[in-house]
Amino acid sequence: MDCELAQRHLDAYVDGELSPTAVLELEAHVDGCEACGAHVEFANRLKRTLRQELAAPPAPARVQASVQRALLAGESGSTRLRRYNHAAAWGSLAVAAALLVWFGGRQVWSPWASGETAIPPGGVQVPRQASIYGDIVSRHQEPEPVEIDTPEPESAERWFSGKLGFHVRPVAFSEPQVRLVGARLSHVGRHRAAKLYYDVGDRRLTAVAFEATPEVLGMLEQEQRPDVQVVRMGNRTVRYHRVHGYTVPIIEHNGILYGFTGDLDERRMLRLVGSVQLR
Repeated sequence: MDCELAQRHLDAYVDGELSPTAVLELEAHVDGCEACGAHVEFANRLKRTLRQELAAPPAPARVQASVQRALLAGESGSTRLRRYNHAAAWGSLAVAAALLVWFGGRQVWSPWASGETAIPPGGVQVPRQASIYGDIVSRHQEPEPVEIDTPEPESAERWFSGKLGFHVRPVAFSEPQVRLVGARLSHVGRHRAAKLYYDVGDRRLTAVAFEATPEVLGMLEQEQRPDVQVVRMGNRTVRYHRVHGYTVPIIEHNGILYGFTGDLDERRMLRLVGSVQLR
């Protein structure tokens, strides 16, 4: 991501309207760009000031009294109060939009000004309580391009170094027909993740690595339903679940969870995960 693209999506980022993947990419750029970092800091300060100074005022006492009288009389005055507060809130937003369109004497992207959507094409908003298994399937189904093309797990490990806050160890399979083709930054729910793409003959397999935080482990414990299976494969515990026809195994290694899914039947998928080699 370059400065022009980052500034186009600045206010969507500040408003929390970008997809988690887009947030990762923008933050990676901002961390290394002093100018864009200053823009983000200014936009955050401006948003806080607007929220404090232009907050919608409460309805006048006469309006509130009128509503109370209508309610007591068995009539609904809520429509009038709702119309007042709605108009006041949109007035504040219009002022905020006008200020954000011109930023430091230069025009920047605004969803009100440009008519663009605040969520980039392909962006995905993931509910906080979404199933981890279902989210791994969503990552597999997303048509996201790779950010590094490589058949070497070690090259992917070096590329991820410093980008996620945890160490992504190479994922290799003992079965020779499984071939790494690329990787990119991704997410599972609200958590940063590494996404690795594999070819298995003419089929596709996706591996997603993310931290085994207490929150994530708690979510997995909550998902211990009758249809979530826990099996031992060698010296490794594998949890797996079927979601929308996909088998989704999850394993843990040194504080990192690895979730897998792909266009493979259950027996084939579990056999492959049983052959995973992590150092």
